[in-house]
Amino acid sequence: MTPWVQGISAITLFTDNLAETKQFYQEVFGMPLVFEDAQSAAFDFGGTVINLLASTEAPGLIGPAPVAAQADGSRVQLTLTVEDVDAVCALA
Repeated sequence: MTPWVQGISAITLFTDNLAETKQFYQEVFGMPLVFEDAQSAAFDFGGTVINLLASTEAPGLIGPAPVAAQADGSRVQLTLTVEDVDAVCALA
């Protein structure tokens, strides 16, 4: 049986501070910005787009499910392949 999923094309992360989160992704990862508007910023992570979306816009995407508050704990985990994990952690 052939899997129907061909890969992950995009992961959307909800953020309460789009400007700060975008700056973090630009400075730490240095990946190309492929889309930006007032509510989102999307980065190309080599075949997967990481889309940063303002939390205020998330209900339109996932409603009727609620968006978890930051105080509720982790809202996402990303696993990235890197050559030197200690060097990347030092940057972060």
